[in-house]
Amino acid sequence: MGSAGTSRFAAVDKEEDAVHIRDFDAVIETYRPRVFRFALASTRDRDLAETVTQDCFVKAHHGWQQFRGEAAVQT
Repeated sequence: MGSAGTSRFAAVDKEEDAVHIRDFDAVIETYRPRVFRFALASTRDRDLAETVTQDCFVKAHHGWQQFRGEAAVQT
């Protein structure tokens, strides 16, 4: 089974054309500060920004199986 890394977070298995999660915690650790800063700047409410940030990562986690690695994880 050959695989080619598309990012440090996911690898695409060319034979099955499926994406495997390596470490979703690393995605959160890497992008959470950026998402939170954006949410805070947009809402100017720390509690709401925390809620928005959490919701973003919950939705990302639910959709992670469909991530094909054709775009950046940040996108």
